[in-house]
Amino acid sequence: MNGGLIPLEWKQTVENKNKETRVPGMESTLYLGKKASNLDGWSFSTRSIFFCSGLTKSSAGKMKVYLTVCFMLSTFILIEAVGHFHDELFRDSDDQEIVYRVTRGAHSKKKDGECRYKKGPWSECDSSNMQKKTLTLKKGDSSCEQTKVISRKCKKACKYDKGDWSECDVSSNTRARTDSLKPESDSSCDPTRTISKKCKKVCRYSKQAAWSDCDPATGQKTKVLVLKKFRSEVAPQQCEANKKITKPCHKGSGHKGKGRQGKGRIHIDYDEDE
Repeated sequence: MNGGLIPLEWKQTVENKNKETRVPGMESTLYLGKKASNLDGWSFSTRSIFFCSGLTKSSAGKMKVYLTVCFMLSTFILIEAVGHFHDELFRDSDDQEIVYRVTRGAHSKKKDGECRYKKGPWSECDSSNMQKKTLTLKKGDSSCEQTKVISRKCKKACKYDKGDWSECDVSSNTRARTDSLKPESDSSCDPTRTISKKCKKVCRYSKQAAWSDCDPATGQKTKVLVLKKFRSEVAPQQCEANKKITKPCHKGSGHKGKGRQGKGRIHIDYDEDE
């Protein structure tokens, strides 16, 4: 029988605030947030039991003994995995310190405990826009680490006064505005920021003309809309002087209200017939 059923060393990795804590006695890698999830030790012991079940196909003679030992070892591994389970929960006790709550399994000789750390100042933001803080052990037993490092993404307090929008640039069909940094903002913020957006091509037409007679070939009739006005951000040459619209000849399909022309590129508004 292969002795590989019993792992020589198990390890558990606990992830708390970007800090990795290694706990002896666990083989597989386990990532935890504030609370532990499923143990890989459970999966290992389960696979071992399935392996043992495979021996039942040839359980004559000495294989019966191997089968019994196999199940016993798998059960032992499962109990040890649960018994050595080690979990860390952390909480902010106040502005000066952080407390890590250490929870141990039922088979552990050590009782649950706390590791109390004093907070250090946040470092300056680095090139990756992250800052770090070092925690120094203030109170706790020998299982507590002397220091821990936590990190967070920097949040710059950049506030701006909005500027006025420029006229629409005909070539790019965009307009822009420049915002100025407010005095109370972080000194590391950019003094100005520029925001641009696409212009809305809105052309307003009057539809006083009458509909044409129905075209037998197409089954549609037409009306020519005359340009009435356009919004200030639209250049005059972007709006056609006349816009032809069509609709089916049968009743109930009139085109009333606001319409769209040219695959949504130009919004057409026109007045109702008087």
